[in-house]
Amino acid sequence: MAKSALFKRWEADKDSVTCHEKIVKKLQSGSILSETETPFKVLVNGYLDYRGIHIGGQTIKKNKLKNIDFSESYFAGAWIEKSEFINCIFDKTDFTDFSDHGNIFKDSLFQNCKFSKAVIGYDGTKFENCIFRNCDFTRTNHIRTEYNNCQFLNCKLKGFDYGASSFEDCVFEGKVEDVWFRGGFQHPIQLSEFGKPRPNKMKNVSFEHAELIDLTISDNCDLSTVKVPDDGNYLLLGNWKTRLERLDFCLESLTDNDKIRLQLFIDVKKRFTHNQDWMILNKEELEKRYGLTVALVIFNELSHN
Repeated sequence: MAKSALFKRWEADKDSVTCHEKIVKKLQSGSILSETETPFKVLVNGYLDYRGIHIGGQTIKKNKLKNIDFSESYFAGAWIEKSEFINCIFDKTDFTDFSDHGNIFKDSLFQNCKFSKAVIGYDGTKFENCIFRNCDFTRTNHIRTEYNNCQFLNCKLKGFDYGASSFEDCVFEGKVEDVWFRGGFQHPIQLSEFGKPRPNKMKNVSFEHAELIDLTISDNCDLSTVKVPDDGNYLLLGNWKTRLERLDFCLESLTDNDKIRLQLFIDVKKRFTHNQDWMILNKEELEKRYGLTVALVIFNELSHN
């Protein structure tokens, strides 16, 4: 791990090292951090200066952390449980392989952070009024996080399952690719393992300035108040099962190759019609995957009520 100047200052002298050790011990036992613990007494734009602190691999519980700047800090491999982070800044903070359990993050900024291989949402973690900007969520694991009034701005959202996470009054901007949104857990056994999730109503979620590619939507995920880009390239569809069944009648009008492509689309999408009544389709994606003719058939047929 390359050490930044903000990281190195915690080991610049004996006093700094001792101070860092005391802070870590307080976090392990549960604490409220203030300006008295940090050796860097000058506020940074009104925030307590804990930038560059190293708690990687540590287990910390039951902390109340407010008005703190954790920029360029190292949380990788940390287990954080039942703690509150209120009005905090995480800029270039490393959450790689981080394990999150029943925490509250409120009014906080996450910018240029790494969440690769992190596990987020055990015990129903809540993010409220938070901004995620240019963060990397590659290969993250999600359980049942609750997101309220959060913004995901140009983040790397690719190749993961949000599990039974739920979203209300949230905004997604930028590319959202190969991501799975669910209304709840897939299997009843997960309820006993992870606890009961909040139903994912996707209430007032905006994808208006997002690019949606290869989404999977299942398990009674309600999209009735979702907004998609108004560029003619997307369909937001209710009565999904009924609409999909209509495509069977379009097969006979196609060439053999296009019949195969359309049947593939039908078979893939039918896997979720038993418990999913809403769907989003991207016309450009359909063209790339199934060809122009089949894409037009799907788009034109399903757009009719």
